[in-house]
Amino acid sequence: WCLSGRVLFDIVGTGILEAELKVVSSGLGIDACINFMGSMEMERVEDILSEADIFVNPTFFPQTWGIANLEAMAAGVAVVAFSVGGCAEYLIDG
Repeated sequence: WCLSGRVLFDIVGTGILEAELKVVSSGLGIDACINFMGSMEMERVEDILSEADIFVNPTFFPQTWGIANLEAMAAGVAVVAFSVGGCAEYLIDG
């Protein structure tokens, strides 16, 4: 499915909802579109960001700076995130 193979999701990192997300994506039949990549070295993250079209940070918990957003922006990738905490200082709606 994956929107005719045009949309692929790389999820970098781990967390308490990872197992649940895998079950949900499988149940929805979209698990072929999602690559759960786990934790990795920053150099590898930079490589992934260099090939990304968009970076999505779904957290709505206030972060001091939201460093992952800044790293994506530094790589020239558009960021979609909640404007909370320190992120509100640099994210622009639109």
